[in-house]
Amino acid sequence: MVPDVLNSTQVQNCSNCLTGCNTLTGYCEGSCTYGFFGDSCNETCVPNCFRCNRTSGACEHCKDGFYGEKCQSNCSSTCMYDCDQDGVCFGCLSEYFGPQCQYECSTNCSLGCHRDTGSCAYGCVNGLWGDFCNNSCPVNCDSSSCHQRSGSCWTCKSGFGGNQCSTKCTDEHCSLCTYDVTSCSKCLDGWYGTRCEKNCPTSHCRTLSCDKNSGKCGSCESGWFGEYCENKCIKNCDRCSDITTCDVCKSGFYGYFCQLSCPIECKDCERDGKCKTCLEGFKGRDCKCEVSECSNVTNNRCSQCKNETSWFLFEDACCPCSEHCNHTSGQEICHPENGNCITGCQEEYIGDQCFDTCSENCLKGNQSTCNYTTGVCQNGCLPGWFMPKCDFNCSYNFPHCLECKEYNYSPADHFVQCYRCGPGFYRDFQTGFCKSCYNCLNDSCDGVTGLCTDGCQDGWYSLSGVHYQCQFRCGENCLERTCNSSGGQCLNGCNYGYYSSYCQISCSSNCKNNTCDKETGNCTLGCSPGAYGYHCYSVCQSHCSVLGCDKETGRCLECKPGRYGEKCEKECSGCLLGDCDRTTGECRQHKCHPKLYGPYCNTTCVESCLICDEKSGHCSQCVTNRTGSKCEKTCGERCLHGNCVDGACADGCMNGYFGKLCSDACNSTCKSDICDFKSGICTKGCIDGWDGAFCEVNLAAKTRSGESKKSKYSTGEIILIVLGSIAGVIVIVVVSCLLHCNRSRRAENLVT
Repeated sequence: MVPDVLNSTQVQNCSNCLTGCNTLTGYCEGSCTYGFFGDSCNETCVPNCFRCNRTSGACEHCKDGFYGEKCQSNCSSTCMYDCDQDGVCFGCLSEYFGPQCQYECSTNCSLGCHRDTGSCAYGCVNGLWGDFCNNSCPVNCDSSSCHQRSGSCWTCKSGFGGNQCSTKCTDEHCSLCTYDVTSCSKCLDGWYGTRCEKNCPTSHCRTLSCDKNSGKCGSCESGWFGEYCENKCIKNCDRCSDITTCDVCKSGFYGYFCQLSCPIECKDCERDGKCKTCLEGFKGRDCKCEVSECSNVTNNRCSQCKNETSWFLFEDACCPCSEHCNHTSGQEICHPENGNCITGCQEEYIGDQCFDTCSENCLKGNQSTCNYTTGVCQNGCLPGWFMPKCDFNCSYNFPHCLECKEYNYSPADHFVQCYRCGPGFYRDFQTGFCKSCYNCLNDSCDGVTGLCTDGCQDGWYSLSGVHYQCQFRCGENCLERTCNSSGGQCLNGCNYGYYSSYCQISCSSNCKNNTCDKETGNCTLGCSPGAYGYHCYSVCQSHCSVLGCDKETGRCLECKPGRYGEKCEKECSGCLLGDCDRTTGECRQHKCHPKLYGPYCNTTCVESCLICDEKSGHCSQCVTNRTGSKCEKTCGERCLHGNCVDGACADGCMNGYFGKLCSDACNSTCKSDICDFKSGICTKGCIDGWDGAFCEVNLAAKTRSGESKKSKYSTGEIILIVLGSIAGVIVIVVVSCLLHCNRSRRAENLVT
C-alpha cells in the first residue's frame, strides 16, 4: 500500500522527482525524471532531449535519432544504429563512410568500405586493385583477377608469365609457364616437348592435346589404338589393344570378332548377343515385347493385348508367349497376365515361361543339371564358363584372358573379371581387358601385373614401385636414347646442352658454348660474358665493363667509364672519359670535364667561369666581360667597346689608358693622351717640352741643370733601341740554357 506522505508530495507538484522530495517546499532531493530539470523538477528539457542538466537544463543526452547542443538535428539516415551528441554515427550502412556517414563508398569496393578512410577494406570488384580499387588489374591476368594490395595477378592468361603477367612465355606454344617465363609446364593443345616445340600426333587422338613429355595420346578415337592412336582395330570394334581381337564392340554388334549384328529390336547388346537396351517401341526380355501389340493402355499400363491367346501383358506393352510352350491349336498358349505356359514346356525347356534350357556348360552331377524353374546350374560350370547359368565365357568376353574370377557379393552384385592374361598380354587394371605387354624384351610379361619378365626393349624403362610396365620412353636427351630399364637414368650420358641423371635439365643459357657437366650442371668452360655464380645463372652488374665480373663472387673486374666502387655502384661522371680510381673515385691524371674541378671533378666552377684550374678552382677563362679568379669582376670601364676575354681587354683601350684591363693611364705628356694599349709607350710622340719613349723626360729641367745635352736620337729611334734591347736579353737567356743542358748531358755520359 502506498504511504499517505507520498500521496501528499504528489499533490504539491513533486511528480517529476525521481527520488525523494521535500513535502513542504516541493524541492526534489534527488534526480529528476527524464525530460525535466530545476529545483522542483518542474521545468521541461528542450524537445528531443532525453536527459538534461538538473541545474542549467543543458541537454546531456539526446533521444535516439537526434544530436546537437539542443538536440535540434537529426542523425544521418545512413547511420547504422544512432549517433552521439556531436552527430558522429555509431557505425555506417555498408555503402557509406565518414564521421556522419556522409560519404558514399566507391562503387569499385566489394562489400563496403572502411568506416574512417573510405578505403576498400573488404576487397575490390573483379578487375581492380589498390586501397581504393582505382587501379585496373594487368590485362593478362586470368579472369581479370589480381591481388588487391600489389596488383600482381593470381594466375596468368595462357601464354603469359611474370608478376604482372606482362611477359610472354619464352616458348611460343606454351600455355602455362614458370614465373620467370623461361620454362613451360603446360603446352597449348596440339603441342608437346620440353619447349612445346613438337606437334601432337595428327592421327586419331580423341582430343587435340597429348602428353607434354612423350606426345602420347590421352585416349583414341573409336576404332583406333596404340600410344599414338596409329593402329586400326578390327571392323566394328570400338576399343581394342591389338589388331586380332576386340575389347568392346561398337554399338549394334556382338561376337568374338564383333562380326554379328545385334537382334533387330536391340539398340545395343551384350558380347553374347543378349539385348542390353531396346529400340523405341520394344521392351522386355530380348526386346521381344511390343508397345504396338497393346490395344488398351491405362495409367501407363497395358490392360489388354490385341491377341489374347498368344501374347501376355508387360508394362505398357505385350510380349509373345514362348514358342516352346506345350499347347493345343486354338487354345491359350500362356497366361495373359504373366506369360507362364498353361500346359507346361516342351522337352529340354525349363522355367514358367519355357524360354530357357539348361546350359550345355553346366557340369553333370548328383543333382539335376539345372534348376527347372530358374535355370541355375546346380553342379557348377565347365572350365571357362561363369555366372549362375554358366552362360558367361571368359575368353569370349575378355580376349586373350587365361584365367577369370567370379565375384558374388550379393544377387545384385555378381560379376566376372579377367584375373590373368595369356602370353604376351597383361590385365589392364583400369579397363579390366588384356593389353599387349608394354615394350617388353621378347614380348614377355607377367599376365597379372604386366611386369616385363626379361626386362625392357632398348629405349624404354619402367618405374619400380610406381608402374611396372616398360611404358616410359628413355629421355629424348639421353645420348643414343639409351637408359636404365628399371629407372630411366641415362646410361651413356646426355646430348649436348643437357645434364642430370635423366638429361631433362638444360644447361644454363649462360654457360659458355652451352656446355656443362653432365652430372652437376656446372659450366665446364666457364660463364659467358656478363654471367657468374652457380651454373652461371646470375648476371653481372650492369655497371661492369665488357670484361664482365668474377665468376664466383660477381665483383666487376672493371667498372664502366664513369663508375667506381666495390659494385661499381657510384658515379664519377665529372672525370674526363670517365677515368677514375676504382676505390676512391678520384679522377686519374686529374682530368676534369670543362667547368668542373676538385680531386673528384665533382665541384662546379663559378657560374661565370668557362675553364677553371682543376685543383684550385680559380678561373682561367671567364665569360665575356668578366674577370678575376672567381670571375667576380667586370671588365674595366676603359676597355674599348667594353669587351674583355681571358682577363684582358679584347679590342684595346680607350684613349689615355693601357694595360690588360686598361687600368693604367698613359703619361699626361703623351701627345693627345695616346699610348700603346699594351706597353704604355707614347705612339704619337710627346707634347712640347717632353721627350723619351714614355715622354717622361722634361727637356726644360735638363736645360736648367746643364746636365742634359741634345739627344742624338729621335723618339722613334729610342723606341727601336728599347725593343732591340729586350730581344737581345731574350736571345742571351735562351743560348745560356742550351749551353747548360749540353754540359749536363756530357756529365751524365761521363758518369755512365
